[in-house]
Amino acid sequence: MKINTLTILSFMSLFLGSCSFNTANRHNGKTAQIPGGAESIADSEKREQSEKLRQGLALAPEITVNHLPYKALMSKLKSVTELPDKSYEVLRQSRLTLGGYDHASGVVALLSWNTQKKLAWLRGVTPVCKAASLAKNYDDMKKVEIFAEKAFGRPLTNAGKKGIREIFKAGGFAMTCLAVLSTVEFVSI
Repeated sequence: MKINTLTILSFMSLFLGSCSFNTANRHNGKTAQIPGGAESIADSEKREQSEKLRQGLALAPEITVNHLPYKALMSKLKSVTELPDKSYEVLRQSRLTLGGYDHASGVVALLSWNTQKKLAWLRGVTPVCKAASLAKNYDDMKKVEIFAEKAFGRPLTNAGKKGIREIFKAGGFAMTCLAVLSTVEFVSI
């Protein structure tokens, strides 16, 4: 079975329920004058998004998320994965991108989650998820569910279990690990 992006996005969307997808907030609920009548900017964006989806373009909803500060995120990741420190080297090299700070150089901790940070996180967490010792510890479905529960700090819902199972069957532990550790629920405040 081949895993596809839609499966991963579907699973990850299960954990986005607490985030606001309300695009009107970004525009303070203002309306734009559109020929033929007034339409809210949010409605206009939703219509455009729907049209792009119909045309076959995969579009993830734009959300505003504040992620955990770098040190807290790394602490959480280390407690879930329990790997040696060298396993996190790529993440350590990206610490300023991921919200770390260096006051001496004038770099402040920015906690908004953007495309650059998402890519840095995925690049850094990939070797962690591919670690042989981690995959050995979570080599069956029940153990993978325990991994996800440990990452989220709560029991999985039935829908969450179903999503975990689908990703594990399609892509194994490394893909499931990436999906779990890249959810908004894991990285956000």
